[in-house]
Amino acid sequence: MDAVEENTGEGIYPKLLGYLFLTLNFVLTMLSLWTSPFSHFLAGHDASMFLYFGQGMNHGLVPYRDMFDHKGIVLYWIQQLGVCLNFGRYDSGIWLIECVFYLVTLIFMFRTIVFLTKRPLMAGVLLFLATPLSVVTFDFGDYSEEFALTLITIALYFFIRLIVTSKLNWRHLISIGICGGLTFFIRPNMITLWVVFCGYLLIKLLIQKEFVQLGRIAGGIFLGGAAVCVLVFIYALVVGNLDQMIYQTFTVNSEYALATTWADRYLAAQGFFGLANKTGISSVLIIYGLTTFLNLDRLRDSRWQLRLVIVIFAAVNFLTVILSGRYYAHYFITMIPSVVLMAALSVDDILRMALPHARVKYAIIGLLMVPALFGIRDVGHTNMQVSVTTPNYRQTGIDVQEARYIKARTRPEDPIYIHRINANIYLLSDRFANSRFFTLPSLDYTYFPKLTAEFKQKLTNNRPKFIAIQRILYTASNLNDAHLDKMTVTFIQQHYTPVKKFQNTDILLFQLNK
Repeated sequence: MDAVEENTGEGIYPKLLGYLFLTLNFVLTMLSLWTSPFSHFLAGHDASMFLYFGQGMNHGLVPYRDMFDHKGIVLYWIQQLGVCLNFGRYDSGIWLIECVFYLVTLIFMFRTIVFLTKRPLMAGVLLFLATPLSVVTFDFGDYSEEFALTLITIALYFFIRLIVTSKLNWRHLISIGICGGLTFFIRPNMITLWVVFCGYLLIKLLIQKEFVQLGRIAGGIFLGGAAVCVLVFIYALVVGNLDQMIYQTFTVNSEYALATTWADRYLAAQGFFGLANKTGISSVLIIYGLTTFLNLDRLRDSRWQLRLVIVIFAAVNFLTVILSGRYYAHYFITMIPSVVLMAALSVDDILRMALPHARVKYAIIGLLMVPALFGIRDVGHTNMQVSVTTPNYRQTGIDVQEARYIKARTRPEDPIYIHRINANIYLLSDRFANSRFFTLPSLDYTYFPKLTAEFKQKLTNNRPKFIAIQRILYTASNLNDAHLDKMTVTFIQQHYTPVKKFQNTDILLFQLNK
């Protein structure tokens, strides 16, 4: 990468201090994850599902054909590598990969801010103050958005260099395409960056009649994206899951995203606005909006065009965040690059103001950062909970106890089934599900009769040796089959016996009748 244009002229010490603040963000965020070697918690719901894919792939199971979910294949390749890297614990390898991905994310965010503002110390301080945002949105870790964040951040850096300098670099263009392709095959609805920035470049170069430049840019980006598509296509042909990959990654994912109402999306938006207030985002975004609006007359300048494009990127990306109508904090992860960049440019605007005393500028910036400072305090509390004050569920949790019980009374090839909990019992017992529905995606199965029929057929013809289910679900009086609860409970009552050791726990365990 070219470093000449990022020379700040401030010497080495501001940059070293900037990287020191960046390192604090890295350490605090990585220690907040449940996959951390120091964590007292088991992997979260989504993380355990993804790790099940990784473990299954390393045992010869084929994604989508033998395991059902609606995320993209690139995510499962990452999980498969994580399982290969495990040391002592079933999720230690994925934590190492999370560390690498997040470190790359922070470095590219730092480089982007420095490229635009020439203020390395400010870049480091802002990234440190963004730690609460990272901790809250990472939500204990191993989400698809977490890995897409790195690819988005890399591509954003190269897009910005291209817009500001107008210099073509084939490595950068191909990298943009590769990152876009990988992101698409993690989850298709996270490619907003490429849609917005490519759209901007297309409109700009058509207006300027720079057709040769447009062709070169489009060719480089297309080449990178096409390389990823070819790789995925070849893999799907080799393992024989192309039809199911397309169905689950695109059809089921679309059904999942669109299964809610606009009222749900409004409530989700309210939740994310609350998150923005809690982590100190709102105030700096107001400053950014004002300075951008007041300088609309400067839009002929590519740097000010870039500011407007960043606003559009943030707005469109936020629509994809709330599209599913579910307020899950990790959905907001893809907002981090635009939010941090807008904060950096807002602070840079304040520092450039023609005020009589420099102290006034720093006072304004200090007031804007107060909410983030309170957030730093909360980060410390979170890390203490994860690694110190909470009882060690990795040793005493009910999932661990039931997994040990199952492992001692089954053979490795014996199937089990865990109904709508998470995949930790599979991972800890080293056993696999009786069908590809190891844990059911959050769909209304009354609209998927073929999937319902397959679930029932596998339950009957390949009966699990053990079934685990939440007590509150098993004892409910108004069950239906929107999530196949009634079918599962009825089957358990007809063919299984409760394990007395766990009859008073939150997760009930049932053994197949002999």
